[in-house]
Order: sequence, then C-alpha cells, then structure tokens
Amino acid sequence: AVGGIPEVLPDKFIYFVRPSVASIQAGLEKAVLDVITGDRPDPWEGNKFVSAAYNWRDVAARTEAVYQAVLGRERPSLATRVRNMWEGSIMAGPIMAMLYLFCHYFILILDYFS
Repeated sequence: AVGGIPEVLPDKFIYFVRPSVASIQAGLEKAVLDVITGDRPDPWEGNKFVSAAYNWRDVAARTEAVYQAVLGRERPSLATRVRNMWEGSIMAGPIMAMLYLFCHYFILILDYFS
C-alpha cells in the first residue's frame, strides 16, 4: 500500500512503500517473490483476522465511542469557529467564514421571526 494506515492490518498482510515509482516497483517485486517462495501468510488467516477485527458490532461500538467523545467536548465559540475557518486557507477560508457568518445570522433572524 502506498500511504495507508498501519493500524488497519498487521505488517505480515501488507507491504508499505514510498509513493515513488522505484519504491512501488520494488514493493511489487518483493510481493511477487514472496508469493512464489511461499513467504506470505495463508489467505484464510487474513480472512479470519479481518472477520474478527472488523465486524459490524465492533465498528458500531467504536463509532459510538467516537460520537460520545465528541459530545463530551465543549463546543467552540462562534469566534473560534469563524477564526479557524478564516485561517484555513488564503482564499477559501475568508469566503467560507463570511458565508458561515451570513448563514448563522440568517438562521438567528429566521428563528426570531418564527
């Protein structure tokens, strides 16, 4: 894999290479050689690992834990949110920050008159 997240699969199931032609070529050659010489784990072993590590109940439980962690955080102030957007990029940041403020105050006005 080029890039990738090493926590997703153990090293014995994947190859990590740099995003360059020479590195990708070397990684492919090593992978093919490992298959020819039998130095790769049994495909069923990989299947068992993925089945045990990534079932829907586990994914749902981890997703719920992330949501609970986010809900427990204090919400940043309007000024902090706008400043973060503004500083996000040279052109898009200020545009998005102004659009966000417009929408924020528009919703407040609509809420006031409803």
